[in-house]
Amino acid sequence: MDLPASLKSHKHLAVKVIRLPRQDEGVAPRFKGLDKELKLWKGACGNANVVSLYDVFLSPLGERHEGVWIVQELMSMALADVIALHASGLTLSEAQMGRVMADAAAGLEHLHAQGIVHRDCRSDNILLSAEGISKLADFTHAAELTSDTAKRSSVVGTAYWMAPEVVKAEPYDAKADVWSLGVVLYEMVEGDPPRVDFPALRAITLTAKHGLPPLSTPERWSMALKQCLAWCTEMEAEKRPSADMLASVSRKMNNPLYSRSLLTRYATERAGSVGMQPFGHVHPIAAG
Repeated sequence: MDLPASLKSHKHLAVKVIRLPRQDEGVAPRFKGLDKELKLWKGACGNANVVSLYDVFLSPLGERHEGVWIVQELMSMALADVIALHASGLTLSEAQMGRVMADAAAGLEHLHAQGIVHRDCRSDNILLSAEGISKLADFTHAAELTSDTAKRSSVVGTAYWMAPEVVKAEPYDAKADVWSLGVVLYEMVEGDPPRVDFPALRAITLTAKHGLPPLSTPERWSMALKQCLAWCTEMEAEKRPSADMLASVSRKMNNPLYSRSLLTRYATERAGSVGMQPFGHVHPIAAG
């Protein structure tokens, strides 16, 4: 099929097609929720750390279905794909972690300035470009904060990354996203989110009551990283940094000057990296 004229200037695209049953009154009601998600995503575009949404259009898929075609920026992979290498003995350097945190925090800063809370910030929803830039994706659970609705209370998100106030169904705001990004940092360090061996309900109950468990090898990491993690995951939301403050702090984790190019190599060479050291800034995980 021919793409809309507005897309012809983009050389590299990703296209997602959502198949919806056609009804007498038109596209199925499911599109209403999707439409809200896409509107928030479109409103969040225009930032280097948010995956770009180029176009959305409908096209028939046979006689009984309608296809919602979502055309977006092409990304190389999710941060979760990189973290998965942890089990093979490879982990990101602090500089690389700092780059991811700074990029993702900058994306959150932009969202929050638009009155949008992401509500599902996790490694699967932080995507890496070919240039090693980390960008926020997936606005399925995103919501608006307005003067009339300055806080939300719906329990939404993905269990292991949810802030305590979200788990407790208490009013929350953009600081819940900061907690989730702190869990992403924990995940990059440990290879998994906290308490992943527990059933989800048990895990979030423990986290909501006690906070995150300590790092398994705290001596390996700088004070800057540990302070950043502790700050993001303060149990009291008002004590957490804003996203723009977090972006600034994250840049101080070791020396991130070369981390973006190294992160790119780490990600794009992942298929051949298992069992070998592709470059010097990847630390082997200590045995035991």
